[in-house]
Amino acid sequence: MIASSNDCDSPLRGITYSSEQRFLPVESGHHEFIGKPLEIRAVCWRPTQPRASILLVQGRAGFLEKYLPVVARLLRRNLEVVSFDWRGQGGSSRLIDNSQAGYVPGFDDYLDDLQAVISADLFSTPARFILAHSMGGHLVLRWLAERHPDGETFRQVWLTATLADLVTDPYPRWFARAVSYLACRCGFAKRYVFGGGRYDPEAFRDASLSELTSDVEEVERQRHCLQQHPELQLGSPSFAWLQAAFRSIVVLNRSDGIARIRVPVTQFVAGADQVVDNRAIYALDARLTNGTVVSIPGALHELLLESDVINQPLWSLLWEQLEQELSKGASEPH
Repeated sequence: MIASSNDCDSPLRGITYSSEQRFLPVESGHHEFIGKPLEIRAVCWRPTQPRASILLVQGRAGFLEKYLPVVARLLRRNLEVVSFDWRGQGGSSRLIDNSQAGYVPGFDDYLDDLQAVISADLFSTPARFILAHSMGGHLVLRWLAERHPDGETFRQVWLTATLADLVTDPYPRWFARAVSYLACRCGFAKRYVFGGGRYDPEAFRDASLSELTSDVEEVERQRHCLQQHPELQLGSPSFAWLQAAFRSIVVLNRSDGIARIRVPVTQFVAGADQVVDNRAIYALDARLTNGTVVSIPGALHELLLESDVINQPLWSLLWEQLEQELSKGASEPH
């Protein structure tokens, strides 16, 4: 179940809910995983009388326990929350012997993870929404563009700091792409990217506070949780992950399906983001027929886990849009 400790599950204390955990089998067409069962850890948190269901989709290096403050916010609004760990991270199956390296052969595998969770019948209400962060937002857009432009049963999508393209400073983007390609061709696909390595608690704290969130208490909660549950730790991405990301970015930004997405998509941009390229998010939004971009000034990349002072405008608009949709009738699919 969700890791229980003073730090991991503290955001949920005092909230009445039930929870269900499943390990969902997923397929992989890659020869190195043939005969090796892969499972995705998925959890549903359910208040006594849920008004609607939220699919919460994490980013790279995420884990379910990391997003418990977000789960708590949603539960307090009587919203059911379904979430999961991508393959290769959190409590889902790790793919290579070095379980600390962020590795995936291609982002299409992640799309299969997303589909497996959506198809698992974990939702108990007809009013369904998606809230996705970074790589999760990237994959939700690809899932919509390539598989379900009508949103399937989802009425509204909220994306935070969408991975529309990567910031590669101090190197030019073409150089980072070339290096990842050459490293994979030369047999280093499973190696950490240059300068990367295993999870380190001090480096995690420093990087989190400089690039991800200004909320010191939240960073300490995550750090202590990872100390107590090392099986959830993940280090830097591998060259394979980086190459897969660059390839998927090209697919997303060239997809004709983006213009066919009919479900409303609101993208929140972190004003001080150093991880994803905000210009690419605006360019992506320009191709959506029912899209909106909202900038959150001063916010770092982890918008959902930023301090309350910074991300209050995000939650205010999200609650407003949610209530507008629910007022149309919870029994009517989008």
